[in-house]
Amino acid sequence: MNWNEFEEALEHERNHLHDGRLRLQRRSRKWLNSTRQQLRKMRFAHFFNTTRIGFDDEFELFRGFNQAIHFRK
Repeated sequence: MNWNEFEEALEHERNHLHDGRLRLQRRSRKWLNSTRQQLRKMRFAHFFNTTRIGFDDEFELFRGFNQAIHFRK
């Protein structure tokens, strides 16, 4: 699955969130939230792998990222 397909699937799910059927809706939202988190991780990993920075900076960045995740929960 490439990036565009992934975004399209995400958009597709988003469009079906408000179709009135609550159980399906809840399941979709759960799926959407988990995919959104995966997407966030993928984006970060991509940035992480393509950015050349010193080890100390990397460590600080990673620690900040983890704190941000815990803060959002």
